Parts: sequence; structure tokens; C-alpha cells
Amino acid sequence: MRKLFYLILGGLLLSVGFASCDDEPDNPGDYSIRGSIGITGITSALGNEYEVVVAQEFDSTIVRYNIKKDTTFAADGTVAEITDDTLWYEDGVCHFVRLEQVNLAAAADTIVVSITSNARWTAAQPVATGRRWYTVLTNTGGGDGDFTATVIENTSANARTNVQVQQILTSDSAVIYEIPFGQLGKSN
Repeated sequence: MRKLFYLILGGLLLSVGFASCDDEPDNPGDYSIRGSIGITGITSALGNEYEVVVAQEFDSTIVRYNIKKDTTFAADGTVAEITDDTLWYEDGVCHFVRLEQVNLAAAADTIVVSITSNARWTAAQPVATGRRWYTVLTNTGGGDGDFTATVIENTSANARTNVQVQQILTSDSAVIYEIPFGQLGKSN
């Protein structure tokens, strides 16, 4: 009985192995198409909708660098000189879009930025200048999706002085969106 069970199990595994092999994989897409990204809306869990207004938009050249290291040896085999050369080169064009500042409500909230894209995108945690009041929850995605962040309550009567600047960019840095977020005070 045990041998029959192992024979049936082995045959089943062998048939699954042959059935799961593809002769030719499907084309996953056209890699020559340039990555794009767009912001279609900014909403919050409290029901607030914020207007998406472009403040500045321009194309810029992407400049990258490589460090070339070279070691020269003397006739006796000792190291004569070690050189480091930085080679700068242009690597395509980047489209940069800066939105006008979005002033969030004073209450604790979760904001959702709706994204349309044909590429993988990244949204890094902003560098905090002062107390951090903004935390990124969803920092990567691919294609159309949502970027989410939590905002703590502003207990002060005045608006926050430290603006959190959020960048959302394609994985190849072909398109960069920059969104400055501020938060109103209790008296606003």
C-alpha cells in the first residue's frame, strides 16, 4: 500500500513538473518606453480633498558619475601611485514637477496620493527639519497605485513651520514629482 502511494505521488509530482514548464515565456513589456508618472488626486481619510496645482515644471539632464581607480606599481613590485578619477557623464533627461504646497488639516489623518504610472515608483521618507509629524506608509509601487502617509495631530494654535517635502519618482529617475506638505494649526 505504501509503495502504491509513493508511486502515485511521484507520478503526480512528475506530471506537475512537466505541465508547469513553458517553452517560450511571454514578453513582459516594451523596455524602450520611457517611464512616466502622474499625480491625479490627494485625499485624506477624514474626507478632505486637496487640489493638485503645478507650481513649477521643467526638464533637466540626469548627471551620473563613476569612480575609476588605478594603481601603478614600481619596478620592484611596490605600489608607486594610487589614483582616483571621477568620470561624470550625462544619462538622459529627467522631467521634474513641483506642486504647490498642500496644507493639511490640524487633526491626525492619513493622506492618500493617487498615482498613475507605467513604471515602478519610489517615495522616500522626507528628511525631517525639526520634529517629524509625517510618516510614509507606502513607499514603493508599480503602475497605477496609491501612496499613503500618516500625519499626527497639530496641537498648536499655529501652523507648522517645518514643511515636509515628499518626492515621488520613477525607478529610473525619468520623472520626479515633489509635493511640499504643511499642516494648519488649531486656530486655522
